[in-house]
Amino acid sequence: MSDEPLSPGSSAGATEERGETRSQAPLPASSIDATRTFSGPPPATEDGPPRLGDHVDDFELLEVLGSGAFATVYLARQISLDRRVALKVSANRGNEARTLASLEHDNIVGVFSEVIDSRRNLRLLCMQFVSGTTLERVIDVLRERDRGAWCGKLLLEAIDELATHPALFDPAALRDRERLMGFDFAQTVCWLGGRVAEALAYAHGRGVLHRDVKPANILMNRYGRP
Repeated sequence: MSDEPLSPGSSAGATEERGETRSQAPLPASSIDATRTFSGPPPATEDGPPRLGDHVDDFELLEVLGSGAFATVYLARQISLDRRVALKVSANRGNEARTLASLEHDNIVGVFSEVIDSRRNLRLLCMQFVSGTTLERVIDVLRERDRGAWCGKLLLEAIDELATHPALFDPAALRDRERLMGFDFAQTVCWLGGRVAEALAYAHGRGVLHRDVKPANILMNRYGRP
């Protein structure tokens, strides 16, 4: 979880490990092989922040997913593997990657790698892309509906309305979606709260404290999983 969504916790919020304040970030990773060439826009220049369409290291920036005071999260294409990822771009400081890379949980966004852009003094955190929206935006949609009709089915309809990217097929997650379809409002709140609590307990058990838990920092995927 973070200033930008992370499941349950997600992209830009600060974490604290064993009394030491850390911001979220991934494992170190090697930068792209300088001998490779790619078609498309030229690499980003050293002046100003990255722009959509720029190639920054091994990534082509496609869309802004979220932006906070300290970082911007992009939907990006990892060129070497031709896959979609979430790329968090922030100032080059902290040990977020090493902290988050140790967390492997179904309800915590996965961290793939970290690259340092020494030209701009930027840190590039490559993470799992979660197709969906934030719990905050889902709540905003529900507020426009009859409160007496709130239920799991309505929550899933709100997610479908807000999400703009398709999700990968996940049979296990599909079962959760089918269960949510039959939940009343109280059951839905309890189920979502339970999943978030499990993720936080897992992180806390490894010495990582999320210090900004709020709906804006909780991602909801297309299956209704936080």
